Amino acid sequence: MKKLHNKGINHLVEESYHSHYSFDNEYELLNFDFKIDACSNKSQVMKVHSKFPNKLILVLEAISVITNMQLKDGLVMFVTNKHKSDGDVSPANLKKWLMQNYNVDVPYMRVFRGREQAYSDMYGKWDDSYGSFNGVLAVATSIDGNNDMFLVAYDVLEFENTKSWTWFLKSLKKAIGTPNGLVISSDMHKGLEVSITHVYPNVKHHEYISHLYRNFKKHFKGDYFRTRLWGATKTYFVSKHDRMFNKIASVCKDVIIYFNENHDKIWSRSKFGTLVKCDYITNNISETFNSWVGDIHYKLVLDLLAAIREKLMQPFNKKRKIVNKWKGTLNLGNFEVCRSSDNRAQVNYKGKSWEVILDEKIYRCRVWQVKGLPCVHATVFIAFTRESDWDKYVDTYFTIHKFKEAYALEVAPMSGKDQWGHIETIEKIYSPIIKRPPGRPKKNKIIPHDEPKKRHRCPRCGMFGHHEKTCKNPASQGFDDASTNKMKEHKKNNEFLLRV
Repeated sequence: MKKLHNKGINHLVEESYHSHYSFDNEYELLNFDFKIDACSNKSQVMKVHSKFPNKLILVLEAISVITNMQLKDGLVMFVTNKHKSDGDVSPANLKKWLMQNYNVDVPYMRVFRGREQAYSDMYGKWDDSYGSFNGVLAVATSIDGNNDMFLVAYDVLEFENTKSWTWFLKSLKKAIGTPNGLVISSDMHKGLEVSITHVYPNVKHHEYISHLYRNFKKHFKGDYFRTRLWGATKTYFVSKHDRMFNKIASVCKDVIIYFNENHDKIWSRSKFGTLVKCDYITNNISETFNSWVGDIHYKLVLDLLAAIREKLMQPFNKKRKIVNKWKGTLNLGNFEVCRSSDNRAQVNYKGKSWEVILDEKIYRCRVWQVKGLPCVHATVFIAFTRESDWDKYVDTYFTIHKFKEAYALEVAPMSGKDQWGHIETIEKIYSPIIKRPPGRPKKNKIIPHDEPKKRHRCPRCGMFGHHEKTCKNPASQGFDDASTNKMKEHKKNNEFLLRV
């Protein structure tokens, strides 16, 4: 007779115990209820009552060997059953699940190997079918009329080189063509600049300022260069851009030579065209995609592409429903309007003045032309004229009609791989040429040392530097628990009301 009070190890020992050791006498194994380390049996306390005392050491060794032998098979069974009931599960979540339900603390790598074995039993070994190769996930993203990420195309490449990027861009061009006003914004990836010039020779190419500044500060250090470079980048005024850039050049003339030789792409808002209606200067949308993809990076290629397609289905359907509920309001500040005609005026605010021309949709700061939305000064003039039809002053990119067109296409569902049919092909698909890139394979972004870290704000008092549990400050209105929940709920309900 065997009694194992800890159910996490019971099924791992019992079956193999009978198959390996069968004695005429009865054994009673008592395992006390506490956390068990599956790597070693140091924490286990067992009592063995036997008619044969000389078998004591043999029984204890048998339990140790059986536990280690059966643990992997038990993990395979766990993963298989959980995959059938709950779908895919990561090793970290599986490790927590074992601890919560069976009180068994299994090392991460052992869980990982058990999970891989279970997937191999269910789908077959990937190495036997295709081979194990590293790859790069290439993505083309855009933004919709609500300033949200809109995924245009994605695929897996062998490496970041000219040949791979050229193939990806040619496939992208075959899918979307060359729309009027198309602009490509990117970092200077390996071979990407050459590929863009080859595939899209007549399309404007913008360079992200974050990439530009990382290279710029290696040669020109100091706050003087940093503040003026970012000032020249963010402004919409051509004159202000030239003034800020000339200040840098007056201190160091090598700056002009450096930009002419290394950064000849468009990187300042003052140089942006007026057709695209987008003023992005950073690669935040790429970081948004990396966060959106989440933990599915570890999947196999086909599973990865299918998971991205599944993540696209629900947002498309959700936005098609929410667009019918859009409403919007606008609040104005203390501005003075000096009107010269029905469509022309001068807007004064805090000692500064701006010229606004309504019928031509022109504002001298170029914000209206570049973004496609009336700036605050143009908005004041429109409200001053008591104009009821505001829609005609907003570019068509931000209309509900265009937003519906963007999400009108349906992301089609697909059946699982187990239901795919076998297709005989004459053309043989060869494996890619294996070329190990330098350095360790990187899954997460390497954060630069000078990149500012996100500061935690206490939800109770609204101050920085401490958490809610250790907060000793009085609760501030708008940052207590009730207000925080209301703010989150309000933000959730109005997250699609930004561009109406």
